[in-house]
Amino acid sequence: MGRVRWIEISAAGALVATGLEAAILQRKYATFTGGYLQPSYLQGLEVPVFLLLAAFLNATAVALPAPLAIRLTRGLRGGRRFAAATLLAAAPLLGCMLVFLGVFAYAVDVLAFRTGWSATAASVCVAALCAAGAGGVLWAAAYLPARDEERRQSRGRVLLRSAVLVVVALGTFAAAGLASPRLQDQLVRTTAGGWTAVAGRFATDFDRDAWDWVRAPFDTAPFDAAVHPFAVDRPGNGIDENGINGDLAAPGDFAAERFEPVRFARRPDVVLFVLETFRYGNLDAEVDGRPATPVLRGLVDGGAVLGPAYSHNGFTVESLVHLLTGSLTETGDTSLFDDFAENGYATAVVSGEDETFGDTLTKSGMARAEHFVDARDDADLRYTASAAPSSLAVPCTVVARNVERMLQKLEGDPRPLFAYVNFQDCHFPYHHAGLEPLLADDPVSRDEIVPANAARVERTYLNTVANVDAAVGRVLAAWERARGSRPAFVIVGDHGESFFFDGLLGHGIDLVGEQMRIPFLAGGLPVECTFPLGLSEVRFTLRRALTRAGETPDVATDPEKWVFQHTGPIGAPRRLGASSARGGLIFDLDAGTWRTWGDPAPGLAADRERILTLWEQILLHRAR
Repeated sequence: MGRVRWIEISAAGALVATGLEAAILQRKYATFTGGYLQPSYLQGLEVPVFLLLAAFLNATAVALPAPLAIRLTRGLRGGRRFAAATLLAAAPLLGCMLVFLGVFAYAVDVLAFRTGWSATAASVCVAALCAAGAGGVLWAAAYLPARDEERRQSRGRVLLRSAVLVVVALGTFAAAGLASPRLQDQLVRTTAGGWTAVAGRFATDFDRDAWDWVRAPFDTAPFDAAVHPFAVDRPGNGIDENGINGDLAAPGDFAAERFEPVRFARRPDVVLFVLETFRYGNLDAEVDGRPATPVLRGLVDGGAVLGPAYSHNGFTVESLVHLLTGSLTETGDTSLFDDFAENGYATAVVSGEDETFGDTLTKSGMARAEHFVDARDDADLRYTASAAPSSLAVPCTVVARNVERMLQKLEGDPRPLFAYVNFQDCHFPYHHAGLEPLLADDPVSRDEIVPANAARVERTYLNTVANVDAAVGRVLAAWERARGSRPAFVIVGDHGESFFFDGLLGHGIDLVGEQMRIPFLAGGLPVECTFPLGLSEVRFTLRRALTRAGETPDVATDPEKWVFQHTGPIGAPRRLGASSARGGLIFDLDAGTWRTWGDPAPGLAADRERILTLWEQILLHRAR
């Protein structure tokens, strides 16, 4: 091989990077087949188009440092020089890929989990391996004796070529957004695509409102920072700042979210169970004629109130904030922990997850609990490979044991007790080695969670549901032994789960009932409420049950009542909608279209404008 050319290096580097990145994206996001929390996986012709676009962006990223790599390797000949120059030019892209796609962190977690080493020791080991590989490349490029000279390229020509490549990359990326937001969503997950999005924002966000001409949705008013997608719509100014639903007529009334201190008329012990990924239908589910929730069914048979509720968002952090603060706008500064503490209660948190994830600890008021235990305290007993806050979880048996220890610690404390108890086991991948085969002894492995195995996946999930159901029973029994009587209780899920319904696996992807409908179960309390409930109504319902004069529950179902919902962050949602008792209405902001699921309330279709208006009012309230 004679002269080494930048275009050859770029093509070779892009081929290696695209192949590696495609494998990582498929493993992490199921980009090409669909999988957990993957609503926008690529199908049909989108796959080769994505690979071509990703390869072009990667080639651009390799081409920029290629001249320097060519000069550094001028002491090598033939194939060795081509290989060394390609590795050097691709090194920045490949290195950032390891960080950007979480490969380094994943390797550290797996090594620590498999060997029992500390996270620090595992990090040092993985970093040393990476450094050794990089050092080998640099040694080969810089220290082998020089044997031929490469003609010095014109600095101006290199700069011009680089500028042209960057402009073409930006245009290609923007065109992908125009053609298919789903395609662009996947390109953003690539390292070069992420760089392109950042460069595009820097270059075309002229008014610095964080919206640009490169990534969809595009900024239609590039020189007016007040007008852009998802802007706060200021009422009555004649301007539709976000381009949705016209100018907002009036601000919303969120006075109900200002919870003033109340005095409880009764002070029983109260335990609030939150069951991760727990669908409303689990209460009736069976496997081979055996109920999945015999404990919960028994509570209902014993007089507990059961009704449908909905998550507002479909994700855990937001759901817990809604639940504990009673604030749909997520702006509340008090929570249930404050309500109970003000009424002389001891307060406790016993959780199977890491409550620092998403700052749940602070946002929900958990940080103010007197007694606190979460998964971080038993990280060595976790069933997850990763100890990252987003993944860390411990079995329901560990949580139940921690509740028993908390009760022993509080023995002799004359105060009534409020405890928040969280079980994580039903979360994807729906099984771990610490579960008992109560309903099924053939759980699916993570790699077997595919549409063809949907029935087995749900069977595996229901076996985990049965284990969590048993853990609820264990906690209630331990409480009765330790405190002399069964506590009052509220049991809710944080969100549901779709098992390949409409091809989707997971939650928070769409607003259909499988992903959003959850149970509300209450016993030992004279609850007064109207179903369906939103999670943000639970705090008000519980306060009302403890302050009202009546001694018996007073519940009803209103077929016209609906619960506001959204997917994605409230400030930039992908879907808005509302659900009534048996169905709902969904607005897709990407397509600008409405659709229904189930059997929505007859009046819900007429409330489309109210749904959009409520969302705009929430954004306005949050901005104040």
